[in-house]
Amino acid sequence: MKTVIFAVTTRGTEGAEKITDLLIKNDICKNPDLKVYIKYKSDTLVQSRCVTLFDGDEMAAYVQAEFVRSDALIFVCAAGIAVRMIAPCLKHKSEDPAVLVIDEGMDYCIPILSGHLGGANELARVISDGLGCLPVITTASDIAGLTAPDLFAKSESLIITDFEKAKILTAALLEGENIGVINDARDVLDLADEDLPAGYIMTDGNYHSGKSGDNNRSDRLTAGQNAVNRPQTDDAGYGKYIRISYRKSEDPGEAGIREDRIILDMVPRCLSVGIGCRRGTGREKISAALDRCFGLHNLYKSAIERISSIDLKSDEEGLLDYCNDEELPCRFYSADRLNKVEGDFDGSGFVSEVTGVDNVCERSAVAEGGRLIVRKEAYDGVTLAVAIRSNGRANPEGEK
Repeated sequence: MKTVIFAVTTRGTEGAEKITDLLIKNDICKNPDLKVYIKYKSDTLVQSRCVTLFDGDEMAAYVQAEFVRSDALIFVCAAGIAVRMIAPCLKHKSEDPAVLVIDEGMDYCIPILSGHLGGANELARVISDGLGCLPVITTASDIAGLTAPDLFAKSESLIITDFEKAKILTAALLEGENIGVINDARDVLDLADEDLPAGYIMTDGNYHSGKSGDNNRSDRLTAGQNAVNRPQTDDAGYGKYIRISYRKSEDPGEAGIREDRIILDMVPRCLSVGIGCRRGTGREKISAALDRCFGLHNLYKSAIERISSIDLKSDEEGLLDYCNDEELPCRFYSADRLNKVEGDFDGSGFVSEVTGVDNVCERSAVAEGGRLIVRKEAYDGVTLAVAIRSNGRANPEGEK
């Protein structure tokens, strides 16, 4: 975790030293990932911990620079100072880092930004436990002892597609409503009722909304596989649902907020995309090909876990630029490695003659296991295949 600490007084610097020792001792971050900005020199904060002395006029610039490249910012100062420093930097809860304020007396630790997705609440608890101070958690769901949808998504490594809907579902939980969970990604994510937090109920698609105290089996309507994606409600209130899927709904009405139901899609990163392309293919063509392919098959691009290809493409600038821009790992495999991948592939003699492999995209897509859900398709010089991994994580490093 890339963490930055700011202290503006001598006493605050002493607190920063304690926090630094705690973070390193608990392996929350390593020396290279920890920076400390102090206004007054400390003889005990060593240079190896990336200590920077600043004057008052420089602090805002340092905060703005670190805000966009750090996972957590910790201010040992008055909360008002921290708020004024970060205010110009705020973007969205899905992007902003965790921000915490700790008073100079080390009595209170207050997460003020990104309590759930950024992990500020949990970091506050860890720091408070180590320093013996009081964590001041103000998030409504935490106070109520409930798991908000964004925290549920984080715990299951899911991507939220609509934060406005997430807010509506959180409000519903706080008002005592249940959230139905429709798992359309059972092949990659096993979830049972006992795995779900309080207020969440697994359903095959039909669930009559009620109060949290009504979490009994009679509330659930099991209507079979063909009922998935068709939640219904009675007159008791709105139906609130989380649908876990790497595919977009084919029913346009289910994608939005309707009078009788609200469905929030959460997306697991579980798809591997195998790519073949002509030499010199630009980033724009690769992006357009993926847009067309995923649009045609109603797949979420946010479900992409990695891009794969043959090692002949390891210097393909357009492919590398796309992966870099989208922050996706790109794995390259030798022809020998790809030829050993078992399966039924749409082979090409021409491709085999050029690359030594009869099908680059399909074999690359399943090189780490899984099964093809989109076989080889060509889009203006780019060939694509999409595979879904089996239950459990794919090898993150790949094998060349």
